[in-house]
Amino acid sequence: MVVRFSQYGTWYPIDDGYGEFLERTMPGAFRNTIANDGAPKVLFNHGNDATIGRQILGVPSLIEDRADGPYMEVPLFPGMPDLIVSGLRAGAYGSSFMFEVVRDSWVEIPKPSAHNPDGIPERTIHEVRLFEAGPVTWPANPDATAGLRAVARPSSTSTGGIGRAERQRRIDALRARIADWERESEVEAV
Repeated sequence: MVVRFSQYGTWYPIDDGYGEFLERTMPGAFRNTIANDGAPKVLFNHGNDATIGRQILGVPSLIEDRADGPYMEVPLFPGMPDLIVSGLRAGAYGSSFMFEVVRDSWVEIPKPSAHNPDGIPERTIHEVRLFEAGPVTWPANPDATAGLRAVARPSSTSTGGIGRAERQRRIDALRARIADWERESEVEAV
């Protein structure tokens, strides 16, 4: 899965406990957190989905602070519900992120402009600490996306996958253990 969760410079409306305002994230806002805090958790709908809850979708194999915003590749764990995979494949989801603001600036009473015709307060985020990012049904930032690409899928040659021979070896070992347990149960029952 490819996640682009905060496209730089894009204004988008926020309506939360502080009221309604416009928000944007500036280039470099994720640089320190990516370098120092490691990969974020990857959840669907911030872990609030009724089907999969707070189950992690995968572990990022790549996360970069690019010129237009953070970019993340995440090989999905096996067993992902078909509805989520199909939605990612169709580009039906946006993306979002959970974060703590390290540094921001506000314009409380901006002049009306093309991006803000009503002159509501504007928040510019300069630096964040990232905790989680992933696909969501309703992204705050309309330019934030999540979708599938062939390179983001697990394979036997990726570090996250196992080869066919190893998979078969594990299956055979499990079958042997089950057969042993069944034999032990028969002996105990006699």
